[in-house]
Amino acid sequence: MTSPPRGILGPPMLREPDRLVNALRRACDALALLVAFALAFWLRFLSGLVAAPAGDPPWESYARAAPAALVLALVAFGAAGLYRRRAVEPARDEALAVLRGCALALVLVLAAASLYRDESYSRLFALGLAGTLPAAALAGRALLRAGLARRARARFGRRRAVVVGAEPARGRALALLARHAEEGVEVVATLDADPPPDDLAEQVRGARADEVLIALPPERLALVGALDRALGDVPVDVHVALDLGALTTLRPAAGDLHGLPLLTLRRGPYVGLDGLGKRAFDVVAGGALLVLAAPLLLALGLLVRLTSPGPALYRQERVGWGGRRFFMLKLRTMRHDAEGPTRTLRDDPRRTRLGALLRRTSLDELPQLWNVLRGDMSLVGPRPERVEHFPELERRLPGFMLRHAVPAGMTGWAQVHGLRGDAPVEERLRYDLEYIQRWSPWLDLRILLLTCVRGFAHPNAF
Repeated sequence: MTSPPRGILGPPMLREPDRLVNALRRACDALALLVAFALAFWLRFLSGLVAAPAGDPPWESYARAAPAALVLALVAFGAAGLYRRRAVEPARDEALAVLRGCALALVLVLAAASLYRDESYSRLFALGLAGTLPAAALAGRALLRAGLARRARARFGRRRAVVVGAEPARGRALALLARHAEEGVEVVATLDADPPPDDLAEQVRGARADEVLIALPPERLALVGALDRALGDVPVDVHVALDLGALTTLRPAAGDLHGLPLLTLRRGPYVGLDGLGKRAFDVVAGGALLVLAAPLLLALGLLVRLTSPGPALYRQERVGWGGRRFFMLKLRTMRHDAEGPTRTLRDDPRRTRLGALLRRTSLDELPQLWNVLRGDMSLVGPRPERVEHFPELERRLPGFMLRHAVPAGMTGWAQVHGLRGDAPVEERLRYDLEYIQRWSPWLDLRILLLTCVRGFAHPNAF
């Protein structure tokens, strides 16, 4: 008995992203933008809610602008990552991504409208579009999610799967498939891979399976070849899921090396355009902040010199991106002969009176904007550790070196969660690795905004 024909809308297991779903998302977003554009036009010119300008509504002018706005919005949505996402994902995550895409789309559309001198567009229309676009996009995505969920529940949209494996990988795979039933995968049989069943092909055919998921821990990877041979020419999709267990992973990914399957255990987040974009943002924003802060820095430097003997700045060797050492700049907050390998203590007697204030307000960190421009640091990233403490932390904390997969930062995910000063290094490491795992330009912006909103002063800064 052969496998039944697969539903044309049935999602392939674990393919990310699903091409058909993303095609539907693009169509849904395009329709949402056109609806939002029409609603904004109606609100401004036809609804009577605001005074309409004299003469006929400018139909032709806005109709000519709609295709360009549509293209810019879809480009913005793509740049925001809305078409690189899983076929099914939590509604909250998708909603936040849609809102980011709408914000970027509005910026691009309004910038293009301001540069196009042949036409003048209503500001009230732009205000209406700022409200109707997110509402229409979220509503469209909600309807699409409902349709996808219905498809997953429908018989023609389900995929029958046989899970073959060894513990603990098999149990984890079964639990994940059960937890995410919305993916439309129905487990119809589970088999032990060690040893491979002699009648594996017949069991898969008898289960009328569409797919076979091989779930193995790394030490049993050699079984894949035997399982593949046992399946023979059974016309099913075959996937291999590795439970990496104790292996250290950071942003893992699967791909191929010119036809050779490739599993990436660890990778830094700043690759290609992402890395270029982050560096460009650091240079532009860091340079602007340095110019704005220059008068304050000059005044604080003079105060440091006037209130205690010694230089206004000092350089402290830290460990940054890739384990490379660099000299981090700070305004001096201690007696000029007090610096040493000892960590700063609460109410540290080595601090000057002005230094205590600078530390509490984090103003002593401002010179690090120069480190950002030099490329030693980034505006956002894990805070760099001192060279003297590095060997002990590397020995004591597994995964500590992974935080150096990205540049050190002036502020970071741990710092906006209050982990400063004498906060446990273990807790800061957990947040640093979470930042690297989740990194996106939007997370950097969120951290910068939280740094501003929550202020630079903190009771743990001393």
